[in-house]
Amino acid sequence: MKLKLQGRYSLIIIVLVMAIAGILTSVQLIEFKQSFRALGDLQRDTLSEQLITSASEQGQRIAQQLAENLTNPLYYLSMEEIQQLLEVALAQPDITSVNV
Repeated sequence: MKLKLQGRYSLIIIVLVMAIAGILTSVQLIEFKQSFRALGDLQRDTLSEQLITSASEQGQRIAQQLAENLTNPLYYLSMEEIQQLLEVALAQPDITSVNV
């Protein structure tokens, strides 16, 4: 079956339009994936920074409280009170060691 010239041109134009649409769709998908990955990396980095900051602030609060509570027992060398305060500090889930 032979197509007329008008049919051939129509077929060529349709094929070209579909090819261009396919290429544009592929490019958009690639850009979307890259943007989505970049957003995920940014969120992960931000969350990591927030967790580190939170842990650091909590550690500083505990250290400050411990320093305030140890002032008198250290001055009077009350080893029992010092031991009790250190045990309370070590009972915190995020505390692994305490040095005086």
